[in-house]
Order: sequence, then C-alpha cells, then structure tokens
Amino acid sequence: MKKITVQEALEIARQHQNDGKIFESESIYKQILQIQPNNADANAGLFRLQKNKSNSRLPTKINLQAPTDPAATAVSATLTYLLFKLIFSPRDRAIHLFDQLRFDSRDASAESEGSENPEGIETIIPNIQAGILHLEEQRYDEALSEFRKSIVSFLDIVEQGKISQSLVIFQSVLDHVLKNTRCNTPDILALVASAVASLEKGTLEEFGHIARLRLYTQSDALFTDMLASLTNARRPPVETGRTGILGSINTPEIAKALAQTREEGYHLFEKRLPCDMVDRLVRMSLSVSATGIQADGTEKEMACVDFDDTGFDGFSIDAQTLLDDPDIQALMCDPSLFSFMQQHLGCEPICVGPVMRWSVPSDRTSPSDALAQLYHWDADAVKWLKIFLYLTDVDETSGPHVYIKGTHRPYAKPKDLLNRFYARISDEDIERYYDEDQIITVCGPQGSIIFGDTRCYHKGLKPTKNRRLLLQFNFFSTLIGTNLWQGKKLIIKRNYTQKFLDFVAKHPLAFPDVYYIREK
Repeated sequence: MKKITVQEALEIARQHQNDGKIFESESIYKQILQIQPNNADANAGLFRLQKNKSNSRLPTKINLQAPTDPAATAVSATLTYLLFKLIFSPRDRAIHLFDQLRFDSRDASAESEGSENPEGIETIIPNIQAGILHLEEQRYDEALSEFRKSIVSFLDIVEQGKISQSLVIFQSVLDHVLKNTRCNTPDILALVASAVASLEKGTLEEFGHIARLRLYTQSDALFTDMLASLTNARRPPVETGRTGILGSINTPEIAKALAQTREEGYHLFEKRLPCDMVDRLVRMSLSVSATGIQADGTEKEMACVDFDDTGFDGFSIDAQTLLDDPDIQALMCDPSLFSFMQQHLGCEPICVGPVMRWSVPSDRTSPSDALAQLYHWDADAVKWLKIFLYLTDVDETSGPHVYIKGTHRPYAKPKDLLNRFYARISDEDIERYYDEDQIITVCGPQGSIIFGDTRCYHKGLKPTKNRRLLLQFNFFSTLIGTNLWQGKKLIIKRNYTQKFLDFVAKHPLAFPDVYYIREK
C-alpha cells in the first residue's frame, strides 16, 4: 500500500467530508490523531464532524440525562440541591455542615471495604430520579420536593456526626457518578464552601472561582445549567410593567428575539434607544472623571476622557458615577428590559452594576487581552444575560462586538479549546473549528440594543478608524458564586429618581444587599 503524508491524509479526509462520507472521513481523522494527537487540523475536522452529527440533537432546553446515565444525573442533582440547601441555611449551620464534610477518606477506609451498598444509599437515588423528571418539565416545586426527600437522610447522617457512614455513601455513589459527569467532587465542595462565604463577604474566594470554572469546563456547561434550573425555583418571575424601551413585551418580535437569544446566544433589536437619551449619555461620558486603559491593562485615573492622549486604548467610567445618572437609572428599571430578562433567565433577575467604556483607535497592531479583543467566554455567574448598548455608530472600523453563534450551549465548544481552561483564543484557532457563517460581527447605528449570552465565544474588535462608546448592563439569575461588581458595593442614593427608587422597593431581590447599599 502506498504511504501518504499526514497532509495528504487530511486532504482525503476533507474530501470525504465534503462528499458526505462521514464514516470514512472520521476514520482518517482518528488515524491521524493516533500518530499526532495534537494535530490541530485533524482535531478541528473531527470536531466539525461530531458537531454536524450532533446539531440535530442539540436540545433547545438542556437534557439533564445527556451524556450521563440516570444515576449519574441523579446524584449530580443531589449535590446541586445540597449546595442549594446550604446556601439558604443560616451561616453558622452551613459552616457546621462543611466542617463535618471535610473529613479524611482514610477515616472510613476499613469500614468501607467490601461495602458496595452501605445503609442510606437506597434513600438517595429514587426520589432524585423522580425529581429529574419534574425538573425536565420545569416543575421546579415538585422537583425540589423530591430532592428534599432524598437528601434529608444524607444530611441527617452528616449532622449526627456519623462521618464514616456518610463518607461510605459519598464514595460508593458520588465518586462513580462524578466520573461519569466529568465533575470533580472537591471542586463541587470548594464551590459550595466559597459560595456560602461569598454571601457574607460579597466576594467569591479564588479557590471557589477556579472551582466554578473547572465545573463548567468539566461538564461542558451541564452542571451550571442544572444549578441554574434549581436556583430559579427560589426566584420565580414577578409581575412587571409590559411596555418600555423595547415597546410591548407581548409581541411576535419579542418572542422571536427570545428564541434567537436562546438558540444563537445573541439578538440585535430593530428598536433603538431614544436619540435624546443617547446624546445625554455621550455628553455625560465626556464630562465626568474616567480611567484610562492601556493595552497591557495598566490604568490611570483622569479628570475626564482625553482623546488627544494617544497612550490609551480605552477609557472607562466608574460604576457609581454611572448609577448616579438619571438615564442609567431609567434603563435599569425599564419594564420591557426587565421583563425580557425574566423570560430568558426563568426567574426574577439580579441587576448588576453598569459598565461604560470608550474604545479608541491606536497605533498598536495586535489585539489587547486587557480590552477583551481576543476570543473568550465569560464566567460571571451561574447564568446571566447582558445588554450591550451602542452609544455611537458602530461599523467594522469602530471595534464592533463579534461572537460565535450558538457556542453558549453544551457540546458547542471543542474539547481542545475547553481543555485550555479559561484562556484567550486566537482567531486562527476559532476559524479551525467554526464555519464562517457562525462568526457574527454585530454592527449597528447609534442607540442599537443587543442582548448577549457571553458564555458564547466572543470578543471586541480593535477600532481602526472610529471610536466606540458602549454601555453594558449585566443580569444574573442567582447570587451563588458571584463577586462584587468592580470590587465594591454601589450606593442607591435618596436623591435618585422616584421611579427608580419605587422600582428598587418593589424588587428588593433584584438589588440585593450583597451588591447595593441603601442610603439612609
């Protein structure tokens, strides 16, 4: 048989792929990877094949049993509910539980030998399996009821100080389960411990932040999606007004926008901000103190934005300064924006501080990591959605937002890129794995409104000719595992507009004490 080079094999595999000969193409890619495991072209080709095969079965809502068996999914849900229970327990009780869970596996080694079905396991699985069925149908109250029945025995065992027995249950069930779900037990416990502490301090410990990232990459987003489903039951949607910046929320256009946001990760609305509001916001951005940002991330406090100083690639405005502005307050309490967030997240959203940033052209030729000009996915919380508002006209020379359509969903990120953990990704690597029609550049006129799930791979292009002013709002589904916005609490002042103060009073959970201080 004639020997061929790896490059020739790649060409044959691509031709088979174009001809629809999936099996033949897949076989060649796998043979190449046996010789060169890190061959980027073979990895990319195999990913495209698997993605095309799986696109027809990608769930519009997460199927919690894929890709694990029912028992694995069941105990993952149990762990999630354990986290859920501890988060909403009194702090001293939660810490007591954690202290008891931090045991050494050697303590129970003798007792666990030969014990394949220790007492207590039979109380954990059956009700959780029933809860899974409820959860898939979005019957959250029923799901939590079933989870509660199965977890209570385990918690009783732990709280009684039966450390060895509880460890046997953990080892006999969870170790096997977590291997199947690709989630690591210490990461889950680290996230739980850090999340409870964060509710008091407002800051997620570094080890908890790393654990949350690891759980996302280990499970390809399934773990965090399941956690979001559970925590949503604690924060059901509330009644709000139905008309605002987006017009009426009960229209076919809004339904289409929701569907596109869920399916593709982003939506650009036809409706825009009022011109007079945009003009006021632009003037405000130029009249207040600012922070100059250099390409390497170095920052400098400035009296105001100075476009003549070419040493900066961007300028940001302080979050408290933004919140003090009446137009920012009007947007944060806009009924249509708030209602859209509720419908997308499935719960009453948490309003997180605003962000405003100028991006300006510079002599620098390479993209800036500090200015998010390389592809990445965000890890702000368990589940979130962002609003991007263009306050200047944005074309391809103005640093538009770019995203990879659909990559917020499970199975949409190639293993090779996920294995890099929370890293910036080059254009070349993205283009190996995704077709050109999946790479969306979002241009729009002044006042454009964009909703984005930034779990998608995304970036901002470097401006080459025109400046861009962007205003951004973030909405989270839960406080679990989040940090203070920009490292400080924002003050809701008595002299704010009455409409905003009334909205905050009506929706206290949307403006939690972890993020905000009410001025006395």
